[in-house]
Amino acid sequence: MSFLLLATAVAVAAGAAGAFIARRSAASKEPAPPVPAAPPVAPPPAGLESLPVTLGDVVSIDTPAAREERWLEGVIVAREGKEIVGAVFVAPEGRDVQAVAAFAPPRKQIAWLSPADVAGLSLGGAELPSTLEIGGAPMRRRARLPVSLERAGRGAPAVDSQAIWAEYEAAGRAVTIILQLSGRTLAWSGLLCDPGEYERMGSGDAA
Repeated sequence: MSFLLLATAVAVAAGAAGAFIARRSAASKEPAPPVPAAPPVAPPPAGLESLPVTLGDVVSIDTPAAREERWLEGVIVAREGKEIVGAVFVAPEGRDVQAVAAFAPPRKQIAWLSPADVAGLSLGGAELPSTLEIGGAPMRRRARLPVSLERAGRGAPAVDSQAIWAEYEAAGRAVTIILQLSGRTLAWSGLLCDPGEYERMGSGDAA
């Protein structure tokens, strides 16, 4: 190769390397892409502050076996018009999802609940029975109301916008809460707790 050709090749290579370095330098000066903003945290449903417990609370009761605590991470709020009828707060515990229900003022009781099997109940808007049996205990219907539903927090099951809220009771303060949806029925059963029988502790910051 002649000296002229060698010099030309070296010049071309040097020019290409310089252009590559210049592009890298320019790219390094470009501002980093903005970090996407976190989605805003939805405020809790209006009116929850009027209930004896609310979303994010840690609630405990003393049972014959031990002291039980539940962190209220999600909620289904039932309203008649704009007024809250009641709310079912869910407390996921591993595979189990326990619940605590609260009722419209001036009622200060809460219900300490677990999921109940009501597969035999009518669906699709048919009339709920005036009495039913849960866990071998006969229960009488205390209330039945058409309501609108609002879901918030974490862990609450998906629900329709409209449903029937029903409450059943039995001797010994046994209680069952039923939400009759268009294609299925959700139910929780347990015991009513009066003020002084449960403790509302600090928030677990569920939002």
